[in-house]
Amino acid sequence: MKTLIVEFRAGREVEEIVEYYEAKEHGLGVAFQSHLKSAFLSIRRSPEAFGHDSVTGTRTYRLKRFPHIVHYLIEEHEIVVMAVAHPKRKPGYWRR
Repeated sequence: MKTLIVEFRAGREVEEIVEYYEAKEHGLGVAFQSHLKSAFLSIRRSPEAFGHDSVTGTRTYRLKRFPHIVHYLIEEHEIVVMAVAHPKRKPGYWRR
């Protein structure tokens, strides 16, 4: 199984999303983190099993309970999470 690395900007996004959900309802931010952790595990287990975004060149994993998409790249020795984005945000803002 490849190592999964979360880019700095994506990590900041996750922090902001958790804060947003926690402000809406106590415990909701923790629930988001739990769903994201499960998503990361699924991605690590089968990185090529999920969608491909032809605009950005990333693979995509849609969270089930929350309206966010994990955008990631499969590299030789690791998987790099480029963004955890709401689908209404401008696509491709996380490109390298």
